[in-house]
Amino acid sequence: MRVPVNGHDGSSERQSAARPAHGGITIEPTASDWRRMIGAAWGRSSRDDTCLRARRLAGLPTDRPVIASGHQAVFWHPGILAKWFAVGAAAEGLGGGVAWVVVDHDTDDPSSVVYPRLARAGLERAAWIWVSRGDGPLPPCLERAREPAEPPDDVEGMPRSVMEGIGSARAALDAFKGARSLAEQVTKATARLIGGDEPVFLSASSLLGSPAFDDVVEEMQADPLRCARAYNEAVASHPESGLRPLVLDAGRVELPLWNLASGIHRERVHADSLKGIPRWRLAPRAILMTAMMRMRLCDLFIHGLGGGIYDRACDAWLAGWRPGQRLAPTAVVSATVRLTGLSDHVESSRRTSRRAVWMAHHARHNPGALGDRDLQARKMDLVRAVLASPARSVERRAAFDRLQEFVKSARGKYAGELDRLNADARALAGGDSADMIAQARDWPFFLYPRKDRAGLRGAIRDEFGLR
Repeated sequence: MRVPVNGHDGSSERQSAARPAHGGITIEPTASDWRRMIGAAWGRSSRDDTCLRARRLAGLPTDRPVIASGHQAVFWHPGILAKWFAVGAAAEGLGGGVAWVVVDHDTDDPSSVVYPRLARAGLERAAWIWVSRGDGPLPPCLERAREPAEPPDDVEGMPRSVMEGIGSARAALDAFKGARSLAEQVTKATARLIGGDEPVFLSASSLLGSPAFDDVVEEMQADPLRCARAYNEAVASHPESGLRPLVLDAGRVELPLWNLASGIHRERVHADSLKGIPRWRLAPRAILMTAMMRMRLCDLFIHGLGGGIYDRACDAWLAGWRPGQRLAPTAVVSATVRLTGLSDHVESSRRTSRRAVWMAHHARHNPGALGDRDLQARKMDLVRAVLASPARSVERRAAFDRLQEFVKSARGKYAGELDRLNADARALAGGDSADMIAQARDWPFFLYPRKDRAGLRGAIRDEFGLR
């Protein structure tokens, strides 16, 4: 895979893809290339008073380069944890500062912690809902922090790290139940679970009213159609980004902004309503968020695999809308880590599923499987009558018809139980298979053994020449 690194004349330079390291880590371009990329970007931003002022106001250092990344205010999987470790390693190796963007105005649900458990069907996914959020996708920056619910008690038989991880997560959430928002509670709890030095946290909602954001909004307001058309052209030229084009309909021009009206769901923003919305209620959408970071607030922005794809559309959009806009380069970091100990349960889950399918079929033809021995004995008498009749004879045909009528009658008598067995078979065969669950890479990072997390951190530090 190749990742675009923005050229500062509006063009895009392609960096060569790095090999996946340690069997499960992706760093693109290679860590050895980062020094050159960051050095070139810092050489420009360190002489740009506008950049330095924006960083000062955001609480970022102005005497050294800033390496940034970020994610939604949820509990991430190890692929996102790899970004956290890479930001820290790069900053340590280059003497830079670290910024972590918390996308706290998104509607990703932070209240659910997915974990594996053993059920009657075998291995399955379950969710610990640690806080009740009510109805609707209210952004977590608008919700208050809460006391977490008690952890689940159905993790028996799972790897020890699962039970310990959920317990640690609850303790961390409880420690920050006095946070200013649900997003801040999750962010602070995440940092405590990881340990080590914290980065400078920049919430998307806190960037409202910043010079970087104000300048962008004012330019949108001055010529909204030009902004939206360039955005849509970029999205159309990069369909792999999965971004939705802005609506240009009946004289209305949609802009890549959210209106965070307190206490209600976030709303899309159109040019004709932009003037009437207080600036503090506006928030950037999708690629505008990282665009703002790359314009002024960092010297390298690290994406995961998905972000690396949609940021190509970001480069194209800004090249069309703001030609010559300088952007910090980007890199991609991710990792695949499996939760050890789950594969032991795969075969038992398969056996359970196969047994349920067999039982649903067997009971349709054998009432004895449902506990009715009298009906089963009568059925076997009818079977013997069929077998005792001459082959292809009228007598055998009549005996077979009597057998079929009997079985049909027995099915009617036990229709409810047969329906239940069929539903069980479908449930055990449907959804995520045990193999898929055992091979999943998206469990919350704190469910993995500490040694595996430490191994991931160490492997990434090795890539940057750190011990």
